[in-house]
Order: sequence, then C-alpha cells, then structure tokens
Amino acid sequence: MPEIWDYETEVIDYLNQIDSLVESEEKQKLVKELADKLAGEFSSKTDSMMERIREIKSDVKALGIPKNLMDVLKEAIFCYVNGQYLSAIASIGITSELFCSHIFRLYLEGLGIEEFKIRRRIDSFNKISQVEKIETLYSIVNVNDEICSMLKEIRKKRNNSIHPNQSRDYKEDSLDCLQCMIHMLNTYSESVLDIQKVPKTNILPILKETDVAIGNLNAPVVMFWYFDYQCPFCKKFWKETLPRIKSEYIDTGKLRLVYKDFPLESIHPLAEESAEVTRCIQHNINNEEYLTIHNKIFENQEYINSENLRAWVNEIGCNVDFCMQHHAYRDEIKQSRIEAINVGALGTPHFVIGDSSIPGTQQYEVFKRVIENELA
Repeated sequence: MPEIWDYETEVIDYLNQIDSLVESEEKQKLVKELADKLAGEFSSKTDSMMERIREIKSDVKALGIPKNLMDVLKEAIFCYVNGQYLSAIASIGITSELFCSHIFRLYLEGLGIEEFKIRRRIDSFNKISQVEKIETLYSIVNVNDEICSMLKEIRKKRNNSIHPNQSRDYKEDSLDCLQCMIHMLNTYSESVLDIQKVPKTNILPILKETDVAIGNLNAPVVMFWYFDYQCPFCKKFWKETLPRIKSEYIDTGKLRLVYKDFPLESIHPLAEESAEVTRCIQHNINNEEYLTIHNKIFENQEYINSENLRAWVNEIGCNVDFCMQHHAYRDEIKQSRIEAINVGALGTPHFVIGDSSIPGTQQYEVFKRVIENELA
C-alpha cells in the first residue's frame, strides 16, 4: 500500500490558521511558511496569495490518501496561489489520475487479491486513457456519478489547457479544477471519518434459533441487519451494498449475516404483514424459501399489498393463509422489534457488527472498514 499522507502535520491546516488571523506579522509569517512548505520558495505578495488562498480554502483532511497524490495537489495549490494557472490545471490532472488509481487499488484490495497481482493490474490500469479509467470506476468499481462527472470536468479542462487560448488567463478553470479535486477528497475522507464516528452499542443483539442467518457458522464476525420491508433505504442496502458484502465476506466464510425484523407500522403499514409472511415460510418450509420470498418482496417493494404477498408465496408453491389468519409469528416479530430498540436502532436499516452500530444506509466502504476492524 502506498505511503499515506499525514494531514495533521501538513500544508492544508495552514489555510484555516492563516485566514483566522487579522493582518499581522504572525499572519505574514504563516503565509511565508505555507509558501515554503508548498515549494520551498516565496515569490508572491501577501495580499495576492491570501486572496487566492481564500478562494480554495477548505477543511481538507484527506484521511487515508496516498502521500504522492497529496504532494501533487500541494504543487497545484502552489501554482494557483502564484498565478501559474496552466501549471495548476496540469498538476490537478495528474492528481485526478492518481486519485483514480487509488480508488481502483482499494477496489482490488476489497476483492482479496494478492498484492503482486494488484500491482500488475494497477500497472495495466495506469496505461489506459483517463476516459477509460473513469468508465472503469463507474461501471465496475461502482463510483458514483457525481465523482465521475467531476473527474470528466477536470479531464476536459486539462485537455483545453494543452493548447491554450492566450487571451484567457485560465484562473477560473484552475480554480474549478482545484475545487473539484478538493470536493472529491472530502467525499472520500468522509467515508473514512464515518467509521470513526460509528457508535458503540451497550446492549448486544442475540442470535436466536428462530433467526435466519447466512454464512459460515464459525465465521469470526457476525453482522445483524434490522430491516423493514417497505423502507426504501433497506432496499437500497439490499440491492447495492449487500451483494458486495456477500461476495467479499459472507461467501468467503469471514462474516455471518443475521436477518432481524424491525417493521415500522406507523409509516409502513404493510411492513409487519410482510414480515409475518416471510416468517410463515421460514418456519413451515425452510430458510432457503424464506430468502426467496424475502428477496421477492424487496425486488417488488413498490407493489407490496396483501394480495401480491400471497401471490408471490403461491409462485413458490406455498400457502400461508392459516398461518396469517392466526398471526402465528406476530409475537416473534414483536420481540425482534423490542431487541432493535434495545440495541439503539432509531429507524431502518440498522446494523450491529461486533459492538459497533451502523445506523441508516451507508456506503460499502463504511461496512468494509468496520468488518476489517473486527477481523483484525
């Protein structure tokens, strides 16, 4: 893994320190120190430099960012504050390519690929065009559209600056590039900070005989998922994040996932009925068919109603009329709801991994870091 930049002792902190001071010798001294840190020289007037620093001022923490990426970003900042706008754009272009490589490396590491194979694949990745890099991040790594759009914007401005129109000073373009890059680093850093903010739960969940669970019985980490069948954020987790967790951790024997009902009747009137249907299938057929109907309900969430629930059950050759008529498993669902509240769930989805609680829908990277911490 590349050397990581220690933001706490580096240049970005100076931006906030300087701008918090009124004009003084201390302020001028800090400006000079910033310039020295950026490039080892000081060639701009204080006022001019401060004007540009304010334009790009940002609380960048850059947690987990490789040092080589941050070094190029610092060079870009230095070029910008000294009015070297084309050089700033070029440096940001390089920074964006390094950012792409870093994200691709994290993806490969998440797949559990050996380090020497990762290096070979990174070498191949670095040889393709930036357009292909961005497309790879979007279609394979599942990087969101906002980040990819900013990467495309930086690429466009960088290409335009290769044969510059001399009537322009490119200040606005270089500022846009810097702000895009800083925003991307902030977005990445927030996912790292999320894991540091994950609260510890005082009351731990209980794995009961009546719970459905998938994964190795002896998996070193157990993850509890409290869900509501009508909750759109639960569906988002089920559709986008769970498949990656399953591929990397459940299927490899590292994680056991436990399904826990937490229907919120006040806002989702059919959530409890949906939970009753799946419990009927679980107890009277088997866990495999439970998962079949569980997935069917989430897949067709917008069409949930009593008639469709029974139709979906009939599709797999089952009947839950007697079970539903007598509400055979309503008490079981009630106990699951009480447990969810006791472990600190305020809504759905809610997750407990080890002694860490993860509320709401989160990026895959948040789950990954909690699980990796538990494995370590």
